[in-house]
Amino acid sequence: MPRFTYFVPGARTHLEAQQALQNAGLGDILQKDSQHFAEVSEGPGDGKPGVLMTNHEGPGTVQLVYRPDTQVWTECGYEEGARFWIGYTEGEAPGPADLARPELLPGWKVRLADGRDWTVPVALAAPYKRSVFPKTMLLKAGGAVERDVQERYKGLDAYAREVYDSLTDDETFGSFSQDETITIPWASRALSMNYYAGEWELGAVLGCFTTETLGDALLALIDWPTMDLYGQCLDGKKNVPPDFYRRFAGFVANFQSMSPATPTSSFTES
Repeated sequence: MPRFTYFVPGARTHLEAQQALQNAGLGDILQKDSQHFAEVSEGPGDGKPGVLMTNHEGPGTVQLVYRPDTQVWTECGYEEGARFWIGYTEGEAPGPADLARPELLPGWKVRLADGRDWTVPVALAAPYKRSVFPKTMLLKAGGAVERDVQERYKGLDAYAREVYDSLTDDETFGSFSQDETITIPWASRALSMNYYAGEWELGAVLGCFTTETLGDALLALIDWPTMDLYGQCLDGKKNVPPDFYRRFAGFVANFQSMSPATPTSSFTES
């Protein structure tokens, strides 16, 4: 199965490499229980020694070696002294089937710039802006139940609301302007909920984003395809589907069993 290999230059042990990648924000991407390491005398870049790491589950052994003639490597990381490299075997770039987490959050399939369909989880159910991320339920004194988005999803939930509010505000309706240095990490974070891949794997190594696909990913996050269908039905441009009202009344509970919505752009319902 195609997979990414990570190289941490200058690392002397697997613990140093593990900590460096954790500090770089890859802690949720790397599968802790299935990591394999190898110390090597030479790696990509300036040829420094370091540690190679990869995720591997299932039977069989993993042979970690640096082969510049058959591997594609990309330098990653923000800080000059904390750079690392991500590589894969030439012609075997990992895709959604290789990187999928055991359970995918429901969402829209979006065809990204690598030519493959990735499922972007829906954060807010259109047209009510209702959060659909998993929630914690706490029984409070007096018998009331308090629901709150689970900690892992809170930041993405808040960002989705920012995008939604901008697109639906009377003054900025239909437009959302933000620097790509902000939108690419957030779109990647959304995808990382369903895949063992983040901003560097998706944005730097695989080149998944263009101005169009980045926008599509953010629109999928806020369920804009459903909003688009909703608007077209209200405007009389489309006949009301038989399950139209059920779609909006029961979105949260029934998302995975809904009939397919009419796709917009490169969207298909996952």
